[in-house]
Amino acid sequence: MTRISPAVQAAIVDALSPRVHRRVDVYLAEPPQVGTVTVVGEATVTVAEVEVVTSPEQVRCNCLLAPRCAHRAVVALLLEPSEAEEGQAAGTAAGETAAGAGSLAGTAAGTTAGAAAGTGSPAGAAEQELRLTAAQHRVATEVLERLGGVLLTGTSRLGATSRAALARDLHLLRAHSLVTADRALTAFVQQLGGGARQRAQALATALLNLHQVVALGAGAPVGDLLGSARGSYREVGALRLVPLYAEPVLAASGFSGVQVVYTDASGGTWSVARLRPGDGSEVQSVYEAEKVWQELSVPLLRLSRHRLLLARATARDDGRLGAGAQVRASLGAAGTGWDQARAPYEVVEAEISGGNRRGLKVGGRFLALREAARARGAGLATELFGAARGTRVRCLSRAGELLGLSVVSGIITVPAALSGVWWPGLDVVNRSWVGALPPEKPLPESPKAEDLLAGDHGPQEPLTEAHGPQEPLTETGWTGDGPVEVRQVTARWCQRVLDAGPAVLASPALERDRQWLRAAGAPFAAELLGGLEAARHVGSRRFDGTWQADAAELRGAWLALSQY
Repeated sequence: MTRISPAVQAAIVDALSPRVHRRVDVYLAEPPQVGTVTVVGEATVTVAEVEVVTSPEQVRCNCLLAPRCAHRAVVALLLEPSEAEEGQAAGTAAGETAAGAGSLAGTAAGTTAGAAAGTGSPAGAAEQELRLTAAQHRVATEVLERLGGVLLTGTSRLGATSRAALARDLHLLRAHSLVTADRALTAFVQQLGGGARQRAQALATALLNLHQVVALGAGAPVGDLLGSARGSYREVGALRLVPLYAEPVLAASGFSGVQVVYTDASGGTWSVARLRPGDGSEVQSVYEAEKVWQELSVPLLRLSRHRLLLARATARDDGRLGAGAQVRASLGAAGTGWDQARAPYEVVEAEISGGNRRGLKVGGRFLALREAARARGAGLATELFGAARGTRVRCLSRAGELLGLSVVSGIITVPAALSGVWWPGLDVVNRSWVGALPPEKPLPESPKAEDLLAGDHGPQEPLTEAHGPQEPLTETGWTGDGPVEVRQVTARWCQRVLDAGPAVLASPALERDRQWLRAAGAPFAAELLGGLEAARHVGSRRFDGTWQADAAELRGAWLALSQY
């Protein structure tokens, strides 16, 4: 779908008179289906057939009031904002790598890119100590204050003026290189007509990043807090790729998603990724439903298990593939490229001798789970697989880390829908994957009492585990249904306030949910929810006597609850 530069979006709306603004709000209440040709009322609006609208002249209306008409403004506001101000949509996919997380794949030359979240730059790039400029601090402060107004209004009532203000904020963030906040706010604006959960997570990510930037103060070192702009995409021609592995990405910048890494005949590595703002709760839906290329309606779950043929492909210097409309993609046979993997990748084929929640012991080698996979619960799978001793498996590893697993023989069965390959942290394992487990190894016989008294304890077996380093059970996390429901309650109230404004906090359901949170053993969550309700009572009377909550107070309470 065609996107629009936020600067153009704001310019089209700003050219309207206040009376026409109100007409735009009427159309937005029942928005039309936007396409290349859109009928709005009795007028027809035509959008140029480009990936990104970069000029107001590319949106035309046939009515007598054009170009300062409501019809043209409605279409401009309903188009999704582009992710790059330069209009480089040829190399940028809709929603691609929204976080700008550093590629975990190698470059096309076969080197390894850095895994630091939020960098988006190749490994080996010289690190520079960046400091927050006064202009960046000012812009972050202004945008943070205005986003509080979005919470006061509610997204269901955002009119033309408010939407144009969001577009101006996007333009300001990009112009001042506040990359992480820009990408999160872009995702929020793109979700204005989408899912409530994704919308709330995107705004929370933007608010948190801006809050952290403002708290630093001008002149302070920012590290990777601002994020880095994506490198430019260049055309690399035709590519024949086979998948190496897929993995969850949980970036420190507040984005999460999935990355798939491929290899070519020369051993070079390439990658595709889909990231969304949020805490990782969307990883599974991204993996199972997110598409990459427009003409190839295949989710990442299947892309990570099939050969891939690309024509007119584009890529960054770090090997991240673009997904512009000019790319032609087709799916080949199922399979992996493990046989042609080169260093630093390694294929380990042996029998399982043990495992725990940190990894799997294969052929005397302990292959550890990556941190993101462990956070996604893959430790439960390796603990189960570790009990299937004697099962022969093939594993892809890098630097002693487990990236993927397939079964050669034994009692573990990977479902056919997964083409016989398990990606840690993405494919959910249950007990049905493993047949009858072998008996546990018996403990050594305890010494007799008379031997203990005589001081002859006999040959004792060392009290060490053969399954690799163990972790205390207390570190497995709080993963029961109760905590999940607690987070669902807190997230639901964040979504309600964002959609309808603080008026929803007057509902008696809020106090019932607070009582439930206390009973569920989550008093801090109940306190945060109570703080959000209390924030609506902080404010002032308007000139007409109506109450208006304080935007900063509401924003702070909402952000605190969203981070629970």
